[in-house]
Amino acid sequence: MESRHEDQINNLKAKHKEILVASLTELDLLRTRKFESNLSALQEKHLAEINEIKLDHQKQIKAITANPETSGGPKSGTPDGDSMITYPSELAKIKSSYEEKIEMLKLQHQTDLNALEEKFLMSSLSADLRKEQQANQRKINLLTDELERHPRDPSTQHSTAASSHILFLLHNRP
Repeated sequence: MESRHEDQINNLKAKHKEILVASLTELDLLRTRKFESNLSALQEKHLAEINEIKLDHQKQIKAITANPETSGGPKSGTPDGDSMITYPSELAKIKSSYEEKIEMLKLQHQTDLNALEEKFLMSSLSADLRKEQQANQRKINLLTDELERHPRDPSTQHSTAASSHILFLLHNRP
């Protein structure tokens, strides 16, 4: 009778494990898909920002090359010609500004990616802890049910006391 009872408990544990694995796999898949979607959206945002900076850079270069004052002639409003704008220096400033903006964007993008990855990992860890807690609660429930089914005769008091102590420890685990 006791072996049959243990077989039933083992069968229940196996069924619970199958259900748990199926549901956890589905949750992991959903979480992974959400992460991939967020990552894709973040990458699109980053590409749009980079393209915007590139377009701005190209507009600035066109404005300089189209303006006769930037070709080395005197600046407007300076009849003596003391204030000259040199084409190479303006391009160097624009290039430097462009490179700075791109570097800042790269740093920001890396920070965004790290934050997204950390959020995904924390979500996974939190889910793993919930899974473990649920599995432990199911074990406790099964053990409690098993204890309640056994008669409390003097010959089993020692094992029942030990089982009660185990249940106490399981319930009060940190």
